[in-house]
Amino acid sequence: MDIILDSADRLMLDCWWSRIFPINYDEPKSFDPIVSSLVLTKARTTQCLNLLNQATISCNSDLDCYFSGDELQSHPHQVLRKCLITGVLNPNLNTTIASSHQQCLSRFGRDHLFRQSLSIFVIVFVGISFIYFFLSTLSYFFIFDHRLKNHPKYLRDQIKLEIACALKAFGPIDILALPLHLAQVRGHSKLYDDVSDIKGISCFTLAKPVLDFFNLTETFRDNSRLLGPKASPWPPTHLSSYPILHDTAKQILSVLQNSFHHDFGGGWFYLILSCFLFLIFTDLAYLIHRFEHHPLVYKHIHKTHHKWVIPTPYASYAFHPLDGFLQSLPYNVFIFIFPFHRVLYLFAFFFITVWTILIHDSELIVGHRLESYINSPSHHTLHHLYFNCNFGQYCTWTDRLFSTYRHPNLDDKLALDSKKHKPILHKIAKIS
Repeated sequence: MDIILDSADRLMLDCWWSRIFPINYDEPKSFDPIVSSLVLTKARTTQCLNLLNQATISCNSDLDCYFSGDELQSHPHQVLRKCLITGVLNPNLNTTIASSHQQCLSRFGRDHLFRQSLSIFVIVFVGISFIYFFLSTLSYFFIFDHRLKNHPKYLRDQIKLEIACALKAFGPIDILALPLHLAQVRGHSKLYDDVSDIKGISCFTLAKPVLDFFNLTETFRDNSRLLGPKASPWPPTHLSSYPILHDTAKQILSVLQNSFHHDFGGGWFYLILSCFLFLIFTDLAYLIHRFEHHPLVYKHIHKTHHKWVIPTPYASYAFHPLDGFLQSLPYNVFIFIFPFHRVLYLFAFFFITVWTILIHDSELIVGHRLESYINSPSHHTLHHLYFNCNFGQYCTWTDRLFSTYRHPNLDDKLALDSKKHKPILHKIAKIS
């Protein structure tokens, strides 16, 4: 979310915030966002100096009165703040700062909690709405079997009802998830930027328990020789009973200790591993989904989504707001438990959105080689038809583990296909 927010700030939100909540020149605290935006790095310090030089060409005499040359070079950010408060730079502020520091012209800086909250809410609401309508429409016209509209369980004006239900859910879901988005944007998650940020575990750390074990067995072996065979603490089959194997293994581990200095499990290895961790962890949504089918919970939360027995792609987000928030929890919580690459997290957001839409196209495709492992639209169609099977998210292992898996077969497909024309045949018989 921080990548999207930063891009949105640079492209348009800085301009909008500066126009809706412009900076108050009469209030010294209003200039704090300008100073806080110029972080103390070499690049920002140079940028700050350039800004001062550009903005004070006509005010050099005033600057000489206020500040010394050493202060200007050592603390340019403080000089800039004093200049803004005293009014030295105000005449040139719009022409020098506005072009490259639009965010500075708003009383709410980019790090302000109110600005971040409102910006994230708008971005998520608009983004999800656009993706929902765009992908659902594509799936509806190019994938969805329109003959399913003849199914007895297909509701009248169902698409309108699904869209209305989804639009009612977007806002509350956005509000419920907002604290998690804010925590991520404000740096409380375990997201990282560079692959090398994850160091893993050193080979020496992995080998040390084994080395300690062999050192310990060597001590016991020496003591047992002095005390006699009856006092030996190890059985004859133990490695310490075979000096040649014991010494060989110890030498190999010593070589590994001296030769391998790199880390194991970090970098690219963890990047790939984190993808599988993410899929496994988010598949725990099975437990949430199963909980929502409990009779005491179902009628209050999940029944709204199962109103669509023959769902169209527009039913993908047509559910109770609390239902949508709970089923998205594994995705949102994962980054606070496991380190995850920032770009992968952004990709996962779009992947989950697309996946949620695609599994609601009511297609029953049987005979695919991966259907035993991946929770496809066929599995989710059976879930909507029978309610008591295929609760999983991406893979079928959770349903198999809890004995709720139902494999799509030809009989299910024939049963669904036979009802595509049932109302039509009934009308023909009635007319004849």
